[in-house]
Order: sequence, then C-alpha cells, then structure tokens
Amino acid sequence: MDLIQSYDEEAVSSSPESSPPRMLKAKSSAPEVDDTALALTLWAPIYGPAHPYAKDGIAQGMRNHKLGFVEDASIGSFVFDEQYNTFHKYGYAADPSGLNYVGDMEALKQNDGGSVYNIPQSEQKRRKLEMKKEEEGKERA
Repeated sequence: MDLIQSYDEEAVSSSPESSPPRMLKAKSSAPEVDDTALALTLWAPIYGPAHPYAKDGIAQGMRNHKLGFVEDASIGSFVFDEQYNTFHKYGYAADPSGLNYVGDMEALKQNDGGSVYNIPQSEQKRRKLEMKKEEEGKERA
C-alpha cells in the first residue's frame, strides 16, 4: 500500500520527444474471392439428353465436387498412375482430353516427353552391371 500512496501521476508523464500514437489503416493483401459464380456453375442443371440407365440425381451429383467439377474420362489405372507420377516428378503430363501436354514445356523438351516409367539406356546398362555384381557376390559367398 505504501508504494501505491507514493505513486505520483505527474512524475510518469511521457517525454516531449515521444511522438503521439498513430493508427494505421487495416489493409488486406489477399484478393477478393468471388465464389458465387462457381457455386451456380456447380449446381446448375445439366443440359442435353438424360442418361437412360442412371438416375438423374446420381449421374448429375457425382460430378460435383468440393474442389470443382469432375469430368468423365476413361483412363486405365496404369496410365493414370504413370501420368500422375510423371507430373509430380517432371512437372508435365499428357492431356487426357487430347494430344497435347500440360505443365512445364521446358521440362518436356529436356526429357523428350518421357515418363517416369521410361528408363534411359544408360540407366538400363548400369542396372544390368549392378545385377551381375550382386550375382557374382552371392556365388562367391
């Protein structure tokens, strides 16, 4: 209590050299996101003939996804895995809707359009030599 009574408000006034506090305007660097058009596009009715064997709600609703619109495509699982892994390793992949490529075109030119499953000739030779060395090591042991 003694300390509170000895407290003098005028002794703690701010110094004349200090500047007054200034309020800064709030500024958001994030762009405005307009998601109304996307939602309208996703849930709009599909125009054209109806599928004769599928229910309208299921056929229509299966294509709507939280991240966008899912297109129907007939792709084998091996081809999908090949293009998926090629895109994540090299940055390009074959476009399933045509004869084009999507992604990094410079990397496409450097790799001559190869995929992750295409093994270069030098790599094949190196692997054969390693296999021979391993077989010789097993025979000696």
